[in-house]
Amino acid sequence: MEFVRYAMPIITHAVPDTVFVVAGGNPTDALAHKGDMHSLIEAEVAQQGLETHVRLMGRVDQHILIELYHLCDLFVLPAIPVVGDMEGFGIVLIEAGAAGKPVVATRVGGIVDAVEDGRSGILVEPGDYHALAHGIVSLLCDPERRQHMGTYGRRRAQEQFDWDVIGKRHIELFSEVVAR
Repeated sequence: MEFVRYAMPIITHAVPDTVFVVAGGNPTDALAHKGDMHSLIEAEVAQQGLETHVRLMGRVDQHILIELYHLCDLFVLPAIPVVGDMEGFGIVLIEAGAAGKPVVATRVGGIVDAVEDGRSGILVEPGDYHALAHGIVSLLCDPERRQHMGTYGRRRAQEQFDWDVIGKRHIELFSEVVAR
């Protein structure tokens, strides 16, 4: 909600043709948001007059999600810290990187392990919506930087997070333990 209220107006003012595509179902497993987030976001978008800038997709199949990653200019995850609820690893950030997209996200939980600040994306402090907006605008206005970050993110995803690479590392670790 705060992202819609505080960051989106700054971004759409600076880059008027920006369109935010929001994919995902209601986070029923999250401690922070148990209600109908889709309706709350829709209402906030209307209140801010951002209807022409936002597309709420709801839950999408994996193949559509992959297509959305490839179609976007960058990926944004404005996670907020909530007592008793921890943002995990941020696999969506690795997926976006694998699609060659830079990310802008907040320094919450495992996000800091998924995004290399300044290389595969931009990390800002949670709740700093001006910094979040500035990071997004800076990438939207600099295609070359977006490309470099996206290329780095893709290479990083392939070298560190590919299942074959992870499996090989585990086999090596298990072999070392057994050899002792």
